[in-house]
Parts: sequence; C-alpha cells; structure tokens
Amino acid sequence: MKRDNPIKLVIINGILVIALCTCTLSLGSYAWFNGSVDGKPSQVASGNYAIQIQLTLGDETVTPVDGSVQESGACSYVLTAGEKYAVTLQASGTVQTGFAVFTVGENKHYSPQLAPDEEYTFTVESVANVVMQFDFQWGSYGASETRIDATLNV
Repeated sequence: MKRDNPIKLVIINGILVIALCTCTLSLGSYAWFNGSVDGKPSQVASGNYAIQIQLTLGDETVTPVDGSVQESGACSYVLTAGEKYAVTLQASGTVQTGFAVFTVGENKHYSPQLAPDEEYTFTVESVANVVMQFDFQWGSYGASETRIDATLNV
C-alpha cells in the first residue's frame, strides 16, 4: 500500500482550514450587519409608596417636631412620659405592599405589611420622654424583625 506524501496532506489540511475560516467569517459578517430585533419598546414605570401617620393624644392631634418632616414623609414626634397615644397608619401608592418603621433610640419597630388603601391602628404607651422617628419603606421585611402588635411600649 502506498502512502500519500505527508507534505501534500499538510497543504490540503491548511487549505481546508482556511476555507472553513473564510466561510465562518463571511457568514458571521453577514449576520452581524443584516440582523435586527423587532419588538415594541418596554415601558418602565416606577412605583411609589407612602404612609400617612396620624398620632393623637385623646382628641388632640400631635404634630411632628418642627423641621423633622422630610420630603419623603419621614418625621419625628416627641412623646411625653406616662401618656397613651393612638397611631393610625394609612398606606397609599402603586406598589403591592410596604411597612412603617418606628425608631426610638436604638430600637426599631415595624408595622405589619400594609397594601395601598389599608389602614392600621395601634397604641403607643410612653414610659419616658422620648423622640419617636417615623419612616416608611415599600417591599417586605424579615420575619425576625420586631413587629408592632396592638400596643407598643417605648
């Protein structure tokens, strides 16, 4: 049996590789310059969420500390020792759910999840003169957080 010339095989393999690369490059260039994506553009809408808070002492509405009300709605209240305050939260917005965060000193307390148009009322009993900061966030929080039930003692 006669063997082919090894140099001839190397040349033939080289020509085949060059032809394959040329075809791949040609087809890739054709696809790159002729491809298109058809479809409608997506609309991105941002959600919003807010909670209105009403803090009352008896029949009197308590007002936030001057200068503490921020554009986002966050604010602070001064609570007097030995008083019982009624707190009503009214959620609004376009997102599915959110919650309120009350901070007294280092302690944070969280309201239950509130969907827009939901209302939640609870009582705050102040055992000392404290400042309670209020803020709200949309989304959900972890189950391990300190959640406000019917009465919050601060």
